[in-house]
Amino acid sequence: MDSVTKKALQGSIEKWEKVVSGEISAREATNSINCPLCRLFSKGLALCISCPVWEDTCLSECKGTPFVEFSRAWLDGSTNLTKLAQAELDYLKNLYKKLCPEDFPNASA
Repeated sequence: MDSVTKKALQGSIEKWEKVVSGEISAREATNSINCPLCRLFSKGLALCISCPVWEDTCLSECKGTPFVEFSRAWLDGSTNLTKLAQAELDYLKNLYKKLCPEDFPNASA
């Protein structure tokens, strides 16, 4: 993974840590402009192409991740979104570990 993509993935993890802690609202969390990966990879008609999430799921717009359920729950008016935000955070952290194993030298395979 190149350093720009890695930094964007790290930024997305940081964003979801803030969603879980309540520092970022659900409304802000569902806006792609607040996502470092989206800002990097959502360009014109090439929506999500080469984004590590897209490469993992083969789907655009974070479909196939916990983000979809989080977004739907927020749109339905749910106020208890912490568990869903944590699921998205866990997904991104696991993706990072999968794509950057060199950053986790003591992790078991």
